[in-house]
Amino acid sequence: MNTTQNDTTTVSDLAAEAREFSRQSQAKMHATDKVFVVLDLEYRWDREAHRLYQNIEAGGGENEIRWPFCSIVCASWLIIRFRALDNAPMVEHFTTLSRPDHTEAEIVHSLCEVMANNPSGTIVSWGGESKDFAAIRRAAAQHDIRLPIQLVDGHPHTARRIDLANATSCQTQSVHMPEYATATGVPSKLMMPSRCIGKAVEHEDWPLVREVCDQDVITTSLIAGRYLAAHGIVRPSGSACDHAIAKGVIARRPDGVFVQKYLKPWLSARQ
Repeated sequence: MNTTQNDTTTVSDLAAEAREFSRQSQAKMHATDKVFVVLDLEYRWDREAHRLYQNIEAGGGENEIRWPFCSIVCASWLIIRFRALDNAPMVEHFTTLSRPDHTEAEIVHSLCEVMANNPSGTIVSWGGESKDFAAIRRAAAQHDIRLPIQLVDGHPHTARRIDLANATSCQTQSVHMPEYATATGVPSKLMMPSRCIGKAVEHEDWPLVREVCDQDVITTSLIAGRYLAAHGIVRPSGSACDHAIAKGVIARRPDGVFVQKYLKPWLSARQ
């Protein structure tokens, strides 16, 4: 008996079986639709409530206004569906709600309803685990709103949510979305710097706040498409996700400033 030959054959067979198992696993993974709810929030500090807190603590409280005092004033979300065996995703909805037309309770209720209507959907954010999800949970408890299953699970690494700030950084230091987007060639924060959005909220420039929130959710969606493709979570390529998501956004926000000035030229340059 040629032991070396038999060992080589066995290793070869095992490698072939491993490849076939991987192929079947990938086929099963992509055999059903996948839905992702990509969201972004903007806030206003509740200074009056924070002053009350400081008075209660008689000067011993936190001077920094932290997340429990951040009132949600704008939310923007995209619903992206990857149909089984399709080569590109579909942007199904692009919704933005903000003051003065909607209260915090109305914004959070609508957002939770969208998630509840897509119970198998995954929430995608940039930095959601560090602020957004805590703020939504606080608002839901305050306004008697039922949380969707995606937010009931409090584990920061649950499969029901993807925080791209954490997911892209692994164990290294997480970065700001404009850093990552600019480094990878995705348009981001071209309307105004991150530090200026608070001033727009304080001045109640709601059209600008909505535009900036839209811009952030568009950028997050483009980053998400590439991330999902690179990790084999979805079938289409990153390039196909770029094109399909950008085209879907343009179809739903054709007159948006960010869309007209930045997204359309970015997409044209890639075609």
